[in-house]
Amino acid sequence: MTIIRPRGGDFVYNDIELKIMHTDLIEAKKLGTDGVVIGCLTPSGWLDEEALELLIETAEGLQITYHMAFDSIPEERQFAAIDWLVEHGVERILTHGGTAGTPIEDNFAHLKKLIAYANNRLIILPGGGVSDKNAEQVAKELGVTEVHGTKIIPLD
Repeated sequence: MTIIRPRGGDFVYNDIELKIMHTDLIEAKKLGTDGVVIGCLTPSGWLDEEALELLIETAEGLQITYHMAFDSIPEERQFAAIDWLVEHGVERILTHGGTAGTPIEDNFAHLKKLIAYANNRLIILPGGGVSDKNAEQVAKELGVTEVHGTKIIPLD
C-alpha cells in the first residue's frame, strides 16, 4: 500500500495539492503498487467527493483504503461516509474510532458500531495506538482480522 498525501496537517487540500496527489498516484501505479491510501475532506468536515472521485477513478484496479481523515468526520456523519465510500469502491477505512491521543481501547464501543454498520461491505481497519502489546487483544475484542499500528512485530 502506498499513502498518497502531499503534506502533514489537516486533510483539506487545495488544487495544487490535489494535482500532486493525482500525479503521485499515477506514479505509484506505474511503479507497481497494489493499493493506495487516500483521504480528502472539505472545510466542513465531509468527504471531498470531487477530489475523491478523481483519485478513485485514477486508482482503478488498485485496492483503496481511506485513511484516518475519517476520524475528522463528525461521528454522526461517519455512517453516511461509510455508505459513500462503499458505493465508490473503497475497500478499507483506517480509523482510530475517536480522537487521536486517546487509547484505542477507549474507542472500542464506537469501533464496534462502525464494524457492525459496515457489515462486511468494507473493512474497518483499527489503527493508532496498536502495538505488539495490544494487537491481539484489539483484533479479538473487535472481531477483526486486520489491525494497523507501529511496532506490531516485537523488535527483541
